[in-house]
Amino acid sequence: MIIKRITVIIKTIGIAELLIGLSTLSTLAYYSAFGISKKSTGTLVFVCVTSLISLCLGAGMLASRNWARRLLVFFSFYVALKKVFIFAGILQFTGEVFTVIPIWLKDVISLVYHIAVGTFLNMHGIKKEFKIP
Repeated sequence: MIIKRITVIIKTIGIAELLIGLSTLSTLAYYSAFGISKKSTGTLVFVCVTSLISLCLGAGMLASRNWARRLLVFFSFYVALKKVFIFAGILQFTGEVFTVIPIWLKDVISLVYHIAVGTFLNMHGIKKEFKIP
C-alpha cells in the first residue's frame, strides 16, 4: 500500500511538472503571438528553456527515470533557495511577468512546492523507486 502511494505521488509530481512546463510555454506562445508580451529576448529564451526543462523532467518522472529525480531535486532546492533570497530582500526579480495570481502568492506556492518535492524525492526510500541504469 505504501509503495502504491509513493508511485502515485511520483506520477503526480511528473504530471505537475508537465503542466507547469506546458502552461508556461503555451501562455508565452500566446502572448508573444498576439504581441501582448513585452519581454526581452533573453527573458523569452530563459522562459522557453525552463519550460522545456519542466516538460522533460515531468516525462522523466512519469517514466521513473533517476536522472529526472536527481535533476528535479537540484532544481527544486535551487528555486526554493532563490525564493528565500527574494523574500529576504537579498535578490530582486525585476523581470516583466504577467500573471493573474499575485506574485507574492505565486512565490509562496512555488517555495512550498519546491521544498516538498525536493525533500520527498531525496528521501532514501524514494530513491529505490527509480530506474538506475
